[in-house]
Amino acid sequence: MNTNNRPAFLDLLADDVILTSTFLKGSIAGRASVIHIIQTVVSYYTSLSRSFHDSLDNREFIEYDAELLGGLALHGMIAMTKNDDGMISRLSVTQSPIESVLWLSTELGKKLSTDYGNDVFL
Repeated sequence: MNTNNRPAFLDLLADDVILTSTFLKGSIAGRASVIHIIQTVVSYYTSLSRSFHDSLDNREFIEYDAELLGGLALHGMIAMTKNDDGMISRLSVTQSPIESVLWLSTELGKKLSTDYGNDVFL
C-alpha cells in the first residue's frame, strides 16, 4: 500500500476488470466500481502486513494479514491476472476466517448498498 492507503495495484486495473471476492455474492465489473469497493474495504483495516508477493507469467499474487476496525483478524490472498497490455483484467480477493469476512461484508453492505444494491454483499 502507498502512503494514502490506496493499494498500488489499483493503478493497473483495466477498464473492464472483473472483481470476485469472498465478501461478494457474485462479481463486480468495471474499473471505477472495483476501485470504489477496494478503497472502501481498505478503509476498514487498522493494520496491514504483506506476507507474500510473487508473480508467474501474467499472474501476480499477494498474501496479507490485516486487522479490522472491529478488532477481528483477517487473512487475505489477492490473485491478479493481467491482459496482453499488462493491465489487471481479473482480480480475485479471498479472505478468512469467515467471521471476519461476514463482518466486513455486512459493513460494506451498509455503506455501499445504495451504489450496488442490497444483494451484492453476503
